[in-house]
Amino acid sequence: MTTRPPRTTPRQAIAARGPASGVACSRLRALIVQGQLAPGAPLIESMLAARLGVSRTPVRAALLRLEQEGLVRRTPGPAPTTNGWRAVVSPLTAGDLREIFLMAGALEAMVARQAAALDGRRRIALAATLANANLGLRAAIAERPPDLAAAQDLHARFHRACVDMAGGPRLRAEVDTLAPQVARYLRVYSAATIYAIDEFVAGHEAMTAAIRAGDGDAAERAAGADWRVTADRHGELVAILGERGTW
Repeated sequence: MTTRPPRTTPRQAIAARGPASGVACSRLRALIVQGQLAPGAPLIESMLAARLGVSRTPVRAALLRLEQEGLVRRTPGPAPTTNGWRAVVSPLTAGDLREIFLMAGALEAMVARQAAALDGRRRIALAATLANANLGLRAAIAERPPDLAAAQDLHARFHRACVDMAGGPRLRAEVDTLAPQVARYLRVYSAATIYAIDEFVAGHEAMTAAIRAGDGDAAERAAGADWRVTADRHGELVAILGERGTW
């Protein structure tokens, strides 16, 4: 009979804060976000330790941390890690995409309201940063062929600018946890940025104008609406191209 994997012990929690575990966690997170560890791929501690050049202990702690972040999942099946459970890279699914994007939208709606409440000088500076990123995003997609890597970077910079300027430490921590999960979907289903660029740019413009005007209600609405559109368009790509890592 399969049992649930054990809870993190105090020893494991201490290990997770160690330098080796932090490095292992950062490297594994990057491999997952960049697609070098594909959705659904099994995560075998011994193989990962050899790949990263560390012992299994920091790898085990890193997998626990990444499971908490939503990038790793434990499922029953062969190649068990503990008590019949194995770690795999979290699959990319339509339901997961929508949940993550709407969570990101709720957080950004909060920070957009706070950004609109900044003093005039900082608010205008932020609006200029947002407008420049948005112009760059459209220009990157207008290139032939479209520069998707630049577009993704500019898209991320647009959404990060508000958080860096107006978000508190708790809000930034929550955004930081979701950002790698969002990035996985934006990378794999990047074609959504091409065919929905007008909607994305318009959503950004509405948010930028509301922040520039100091209108917190409008900024909050615009940020939430922008992420709902982003979730819808990327969800359409998932329906066309299929989910990843589910079988």
